[in-house]
Amino acid sequence: MSVEILDLAALALTAVFFALLYYLHRKKHVDFGVRTILAVGLGLIVGLAFKGHHVYVAAVGTVYAHVVSAVVIPLLVFSIISSITNLGNSVRLKNIGLKTVFFLVLNTFFASLITLVAGVATNIGHGVQYELATDYTAKEVPTFVDTVISLFPQNLASHWANGEVVPIVVFSILVAISYNKLVVKKPEEVAPFKKFIDAGDLVMGRVVSYVISFTPYAVLSLIARAVSRSSPADLIPLLSVLVLAYILTRLPLLLYVGVVLLGFCYYRMFSRNISKRTEENYRYYAVKDRIRSKFSSLRDQWNNRKLYHYYRCPQCRQKLRVPRGRGRIQISCPRCGTQFIKKS
Repeated sequence: MSVEILDLAALALTAVFFALLYYLHRKKHVDFGVRTILAVGLGLIVGLAFKGHHVYVAAVGTVYAHVVSAVVIPLLVFSIISSITNLGNSVRLKNIGLKTVFFLVLNTFFASLITLVAGVATNIGHGVQYELATDYTAKEVPTFVDTVISLFPQNLASHWANGEVVPIVVFSILVAISYNKLVVKKPEEVAPFKKFIDAGDLVMGRVVSYVISFTPYAVLSLIARAVSRSSPADLIPLLSVLVLAYILTRLPLLLYVGVVLLGFCYYRMFSRNISKRTEENYRYYAVKDRIRSKFSSLRDQWNNRKLYHYYRCPQCRQKLRVPRGRGRIQISCPRCGTQFIKKS
């Protein structure tokens, strides 16, 4: 195998920059984000100085990507099982899961909204030339039933190798729930399993912290490879994307919004217009009680679904409850007197 001198020179320059990043981290205690942005600039220098010679430099980034892929699944398994088993049976896992999903979706919505607004306002990425591949083979879209089936675990090793996260999550939840059931009846027998999970969660957390600490070095390597393989005109617009992403992640936008709302609340609390504030407070509680009563009604209807049928009067829309198992019956609305026949 022939060795290119320029490839070795690129590797040598990269090693010097690695030493610089290490020095900034250990001696100067430079922030992680600053070192990552600096790594982008250093990667640009390596890529521009050694066009087409990135074989050895790219190996660092490739190894980093492989290690991250290997760590994700075990971290997910240990963290999910440890978290659910720590909750125990006394906690309603369903409510916690629903709240978690709700806040995750809400957080994603606001993050997407802020990104779209910032991107449109700054015209970020203008000038990027991206060509789609023309030699691809179209894949058949799976049916709804096949999609649902694929969400459940079949072969954990295969799911791990293919990066299929959802079946791993479902399996971890099943294991955790089974432990919570057994720990009540056989606490001593399942205690070693809990110790193993907690120890694994602790070890995987340390592994992740080690891997993440190498991010600036991997960024330098990957940026150098990308620049070495492309023209600067194609990559310069992408730098604005990186800068904007860094600014948005560093600014605590929601904290500022919370401070403004808190200040507004204090302003209204100390207002001397008592009658106006009382009226506003009354309207707030009226809306709040209306929403709570709506959800409470839906919850009661769900809990009593095996005992009663619920219908609405076709005339005044009043909700009516009738017992199940009486066949076809005539229902009279107590509000407007309308009579109609329904199956109970």
